[in-house]
Amino acid sequence: MTGRATERPGAHPVHMSPVERRILSLQHEILGKLDPDFEQHHRLRSEALDAGYAAEYAEEFAGVEPGLTARDCELVQDILDMFRILKASTDRLGPAAVASLGEHAATLLAFHGFDANDPAEGRMLRYARYLLETDRWTDLAAYFDQNDGGNSHRRTLPTYRRMLEAYEPLFKAKTEGRGFGPDQYLFSADELAAVARAAIHPDNRQR
Repeated sequence: MTGRATERPGAHPVHMSPVERRILSLQHEILGKLDPDFEQHHRLRSEALDAGYAAEYAEEFAGVEPGLTARDCELVQDILDMFRILKASTDRLGPAAVASLGEHAATLLAFHGFDANDPAEGRMLRYARYLLETDRWTDLAAYFDQNDGGNSHRRTLPTYRRMLEAYEPLFKAKTEGRGFGPDQYLFSADELAAVARAAIHPDNRQR
């Protein structure tokens, strides 16, 4: 054993200002008084912060994940919005009509979550779960229930990006239309077929 601190996954600063260190140190002093069983742990954490032992900062931020950028948050929301429209559209058409779009159309047009084992998609999955817990996109909750909490166990983001490229111009045209009925934004069979085709990697598409 070398005694070296173990590198912890997650996000932690390599530098903190004296004010930031003192604020955290005082919190440990308070926690140590509130929980005598862990008084020594908090005393040592406070000491490390007051002294500015930068190698120990990771301990302070254990469990803090790298951030998900605003653009990536928007991308998750765009993906969920797309599947909300696709679900409503396929529900209106019915299973027989969806099956007529192609052998795997129903599967291609369904949300399969994100890969929890991929660093980027894992953060997107946790954000998508968070959105559901805040009562947004709850009409997609069944997909999460059916797919291991939304864990696809394979990368899905490249597929979703291709689908969005086909979906977004079609949806934009609907928003610029004159209709205001509940079905204004729903996709026709031909439009759904176009999005389903985009889900297939170009190398695997039938000519």
